[in-house]
Amino acid sequence: SSDSGWETYESDGVTLDADGKKHRKALEMNAKAMHLLVASVKGVTCRNIINKEKQADSNFITGKAHKVISELENRFSPNDRMAGTEMLMKLNKIRLKNANENPLQMIERIEKLKITYASQSKKLTDE
Repeated sequence: SSDSGWETYESDGVTLDADGKKHRKALEMNAKAMHLLVASVKGVTCRNIINKEKQADSNFITGKAHKVISELENRFSPNDRMAGTEMLMKLNKIRLKNANENPLQMIERIEKLKITYASQSKKLTDE
């Protein structure tokens, strides 16, 4: 266990470099990233992605954070023209729910949609 409170997974079977510091630090950072992912994600799909990665390599009992991030991006980050069209359709459906709704709530829904498709809009304008 390290001073920071995060375990160093030397038992993961990973060979350390000459002094072991760089590799140990990388293992600690990966473990910390995985702990943060577990604590922050919601939903069965996200949990399944994390659990699948934890079982993928017996040398990394916490899983490899970069693989989890890649899988989450592949699943939830749109990256094609169809996604751009989908975004426009969702944008066209955003309306005030009723006459009493605060317009800021509608703007928040638009902003949420913009954030969801932010990387997509750059790709589409580049094409």
